[in-house]
Amino acid sequence: MEDLIVRPNIADLYRMKLEYLENMSKLAVLDRDIHSLITPYNGYLSYDIKWGHNFRESGRNLKAEECNEKYIDRIIWGFLVKSYQLGKYMLCTKYSDLKKSIENYESPVFNPENAIGWLSVLKEDVYENIEKLIVSVYQELITGTYHTGNGCNNRVKKKRNNSGVDTHFILGVSDYYYMNRECNLKPTFTDDLEKACYLLDGKKIPDITLKQRMYADKQYTGENEYMKIVVYQTSNTHYTLNEEIRAKFNRLSDNAGKIGKDIGVKIKIFE
Repeated sequence: MEDLIVRPNIADLYRMKLEYLENMSKLAVLDRDIHSLITPYNGYLSYDIKWGHNFRESGRNLKAEECNEKYIDRIIWGFLVKSYQLGKYMLCTKYSDLKKSIENYESPVFNPENAIGWLSVLKEDVYENIEKLIVSVYQELITGTYHTGNGCNNRVKKKRNNSGVDTHFILGVSDYYYMNRECNLKPTFTDDLEKACYLLDGKKIPDITLKQRMYADKQYTGENEYMKIVVYQTSNTHYTLNEEIRAKFNRLSDNAGKIGKDIGVKIKIFE
């Protein structure tokens, strides 16, 4: 199996951060000098280089230098998460939470020490995330439900996969709803299931998911080497798994807790 991640150059990222902060500081001085030239003549500038940063921490407003650092740290941590393709090896909901925490400036200060510390635990984190993803997908496969009937009062929940994972089954995962939102194709269980199939088979997860291809082609049916899906307006999605991957899912009940390292995922961790 191919390596899952490629190492970004931490030293280069840190140098970029320092250069960014230095230039922002120079820009602030230059901006003040420009303002000082025209304010005695009741002049004003028709631009604003402050970028609207207005962070607050524990009830206090942060200085411009602190705001600039938080901003560039958010960019770098987001770049690292994307570079290490963590979205492929985490539940969609967990990955969404991770991205949200970065967007909300909740990540630590970026420096070589913190970055190297993050890299040092990344391998075990990825294995743990893979294990959680696959176990969660399996649990949803054997416990998930779908709706029958029409209208709010006539819809009844039913469950397939009553004796392990069947070849054909239905789950109510709202794929149709999200595939018809023009601004945001939100990941659903279907995307997690696709990840789990590739991981169980020891293969690299593709950059474009099956559902993303369907969305781009405006199709409600699609298939890859592991499954065929049909998305219905009722919020139900119909799945057909190939026999090999179905058998691998059905063996999971005896292997929970040791999935990650047993499927041959390789991670490169560098100093």
